[in-house]
Amino acid sequence: SNFMDHNDGLAPRISKIGLITGAVLHILPSLEKAVQFMPHNQRSLRVMRVEVSDSGQRIVGIKFPVTEEAIGRLMSGMREVANARQDSLGSPSFIDEPFSPIDE
Repeated sequence: SNFMDHNDGLAPRISKIGLITGAVLHILPSLEKAVQFMPHNQRSLRVMRVEVSDSGQRIVGIKFPVTEEAIGRLMSGMREVANARQDSLGSPSFIDEPFSPIDE
């Protein structure tokens, strides 16, 4: 079924998820810390390929829970990573982009 909700007894194929894309290896420890206290079904980090329903664009990234708690913990962890890199390198070798929805 190509719907967001159950339709005629069929499971939905379209859903809203959080996906972190780009160079993510440097924030992987922050991602793991951000989800360690989440319920078990939201704790695993999985690599996913998704298709945006409006444009058909395919994106690969790490599935991440879209909760205020998880995003707050991730942002805190990313600040720690950025501060550590600035202290050790003098200038960061990467630029973190703010979270933004795909449909903008």
